[in-house]
Amino acid sequence: MASKMPSSEALESLQKELKDGTVRFIDKYDEALSHLIFAASDIILCQSFHDPLLQVPLKALRYGAVPVEVTFNENRQQHFADHGQETTILLQFISSTFGNLSLSQAVDQISNNPSKWKQKIADAMTKDFSWDGECCEAHISAYTGIKNL
Repeated sequence: MASKMPSSEALESLQKELKDGTVRFIDKYDEALSHLIFAASDIILCQSFHDPLLQVPLKALRYGAVPVEVTFNENRQQHFADHGQETTILLQFISSTFGNLSLSQAVDQISNNPSKWKQKIADAMTKDFSWDGECCEAHISAYTGIKNL
């Protein structure tokens, strides 16, 4: 099965083609650098909003960047539901706020309505997507249900 992510050669080629200092491909892992990149970005491209192991959308929101899905798919909500998985609060928020946003639409929103864009970012940064924030309500509901048996 082929990966949907571009190869490192393709990304390096894109960087050379653009010939400007605003795009850079870094092919190594550096935790401190990743924090700086998230904090300095307006938009973070994400492979998926639906893979719970990929925390890129969560990190993007926490640092004030908008997650934009690389594999934009009109039927992604239906695809997600077909697996019988629950939709998390994080996924609900991302889908309702940024889910139908392509990269070009995100750039247009930044350019044409910066105050609305900044408000969306500020709202996202204040959300509690931690385990406590997301699981607390489900835990209390389950506990109450069992207690009342």
